[in-house]
Amino acid sequence: MGGSRSEASRRKCNYSRSFAKEEQVFKESGGLPVIILTKADLCNEKPEIKYRVMEIAAGISVYAVSAVTGEGLDDIGQYIACGKTMVFIGSLGVGKSTLLNRLAGREIMHVNSIREDDSKGRHTTAHRQLVLLPSGCMCAW
Repeated sequence: MGGSRSEASRRKCNYSRSFAKEEQVFKESGGLPVIILTKADLCNEKPEIKYRVMEIAAGISVYAVSAVTGEGLDDIGQYIACGKTMVFIGSLGVGKSTLLNRLAGREIMHVNSIREDDSKGRHTTAHRQLVLLPSGCMCAW
């Protein structure tokens, strides 16, 4: 991700509070839902936000990660192991492609930097793909 970030933009957190649509997909998939809050490097209120999400999504594991700094990536290692399949779902610009690139160890998907004025991601990815990660995990988004 290019560009510098102002202190004001670092304090802004853009995590969606509405998980209704995603929760329905989780329930119907038969898979193990896990919530990964991306862009943790931009948020000074991680514990509070993580707690609020855990209240909303009771019983679902919640992790805060940063694809830029690597923060929290070790915590999700169990989900990206050989033989596992992971599917990323989420709003436009939340960092799915950036996280995938970090987990893959190379750029698979082109990404844009965040907007400085509101710290939101820019929608870049216009297609879906299944990728084999170096860990042996298959990842779709």
